[in-house]
Amino acid sequence: MKKRRPDATGPIGEMAAPIKHDQSYDKERPLLAAIVNASRDAIWSWDASGVITSWNAEAERLFGFTADEILGTSLFVMVPDDRMELASKAVVRLMNGEYFGQYETVRLRKDGARLDVELTVSPIYGTGGEITGVATVCRDITQRKDVEAQLRHAIEAAQRAQDRQSLLINELNHRVKNTLATVQSLAVMTSKTKSPLEFANAFTRRLEALSATHDLLTSSGWEYALLGDVVAAELKPYMSARITIAPSPDPILLKPKQVLSLGLVFHELATNAAKHGALAHEAGALDVSWQQTEREGRKYLAIHWHERGGAPPKKTRKRGFGSRLIESSIVHELRGQIAFDFSPAGFSAKIELPLDTLSP
Repeated sequence: MKKRRPDATGPIGEMAAPIKHDQSYDKERPLLAAIVNASRDAIWSWDASGVITSWNAEAERLFGFTADEILGTSLFVMVPDDRMELASKAVVRLMNGEYFGQYETVRLRKDGARLDVELTVSPIYGTGGEITGVATVCRDITQRKDVEAQLRHAIEAAQRAQDRQSLLINELNHRVKNTLATVQSLAVMTSKTKSPLEFANAFTRRLEALSATHDLLTSSGWEYALLGDVVAAELKPYMSARITIAPSPDPILLKPKQVLSLGLVFHELATNAAKHGALAHEAGALDVSWQQTEREGRKYLAIHWHERGGAPPKKTRKRGFGSRLIESSIVHELRGQIAFDFSPAGFSAKIELPLDTLSP
């Protein structure tokens, strides 16, 4: 066997003092054996061939093997299959004098359960200076590992929560700025009405329309809203048997930006219908429907707004804020198209939006 220099150091941990077989220990062997057996660490030794030669009481308790069961068997009985190759190489290196010191690994109990352990291995030298075996001190670190894992998970969860909070704050700032910009635009354009009273009434109604869509988005955590819910929310002040909403069988999910834009569009259409269109007359009626269509391999959402039974619509020469808001929302913000029809039978509008820009 290769001799081991007592002052050599290894790559892991601090140097463990080599154990020398010395005649001076013979008289103290009973006392040393009692100390080892009373230790709260599992301690065992093995010879040059890897056979276990001693096994203390704590090793019995920790691993479940009695001394009678384990003595004379290979130390590899405690090594998991996934660590067998590493353990085999380590034994060869240990017996050739390479120092390992203290390290963490995994070992098996008698019942097959895996244990996280911390091992300290120390070579045993014979009288001639040769390595005759190895002493192993083992400590169960399962609880420590569990605490470390819990702490690590807690830190990761806290970091995720912090990241999420930062994201939400940034998103909130973005939404607030967008909302304020929308409110400012509504205020400026609505102020062009003829009187302060008309301004107050129109501006209040538009803020209420904006608030209705905000409520829909809040219920979903500002993730999405259904098109049918947006239409119903904006027509709620006028709902009666004269209004028919016939959605397509497939629900249409909208992103927050589209919810806000379409909410204002339907508000303006409904307001115009209540003032000048079908909803301004007892005989008038309103039909709203939508369905998915496909053209040139691209899917679209077609929304139909059809008024009937009221006074013939008048196409004014001067486009008001409502008309400009509708066209701007559909064409510029939603990348769609809108067509108005001022037929004597009743006003109608057809909105076409690409579905791939709408779905969350």
